[in-house]
Amino acid sequence: MTDFVNVTPPTQTAVLAPLTAKLPMPSKRTRDSRYYEDRLRKEHPAIFADLRSGKLTSIRAASAAARLIHLPTRLDALRREWKKATTAERRAFAAWLKSLSGSAGSTPSKPIASPSGQLTPGVVAFLSGWLVKHRAKPGRIMREMGFSNYDYRLARGIAGDPLPNYVVSALEKWLAKAGYPT
Repeated sequence: MTDFVNVTPPTQTAVLAPLTAKLPMPSKRTRDSRYYEDRLRKEHPAIFADLRSGKLTSIRAASAAARLIHLPTRLDALRREWKKATTAERRAFAAWLKSLSGSAGSTPSKPIASPSGQLTPGVVAFLSGWLVKHRAKPGRIMREMGFSNYDYRLARGIAGDPLPNYVVSALEKWLAKAGYPT
């Protein structure tokens, strides 16, 4: 009888092993200070000379001056943090920001009344539109401003009569809350 040698066929891993052996991966490009220093020397010799003379304190500052890198601004940081903020944090920030815009001493950029106390046509149109939209009477606005809802002065002001200065200042604050464009 013939002796057969037990020969097993090569497995797939044995065949592919030489192909899948760890080959050196192409090295990642490094963007360290040496890289930027070389680019400054080659592409921006004037800025490189300022770096060497001490006018620019670091390679990072010199790279920014040459516009090789972009330094983040405070606005960039705010945008980055806004994306990471939770809904509650965003609401709290928006409330804080709104409180800054309505701080004491801030008045609308354009006056809402003439020096005699008559409301401007833009304010009259806004108030009339607001009253129609909210199905309200001028007394509701007076009540929201801290006056009696039976106080007729705003209704007369919309009709063209002059308003006292203290009513005009209260109305300015109310208009800011109501969304009147300043």
